[in-house]
Amino acid sequence: MKIYKLIVYGHILLSVPYIILLAVFYINPTFTSDFLIIFTFVGFLFWSGATPIYKSYCIKKINNQSEYFMWKRICTNTLLFWPNNFLFNQLEFWNEKRLIEYNSKVKSILN
Repeated sequence: MKIYKLIVYGHILLSVPYIILLAVFYINPTFTSDFLIIFTFVGFLFWSGATPIYKSYCIKKINNQSEYFMWKRICTNTLLFWPNNFLFNQLEFWNEKRLIEYNSKVKSILN
């Protein structure tokens, strides 16, 4: 149940802003296509900054391998974030301290 809560939090953090802005665009059709281009760019920047925060928060809550693999599988299947070896993972804005903490926690879980 804890893993599902983490995934719902991730969708609220990462997906709901997109849904709200698309609804605004749909409701108010006076926006031009330039709005969609700018919205996509700003949304991608938001995703690049929010995904590392979400991943580091979740990894602190995960205790064992089965929870980690379940969390990772569901998050990639629901397109919350990309698989490990995907090109867009390099575009995440990781803080050096946060990245070291994340990698050390993942190593401790997997060992």
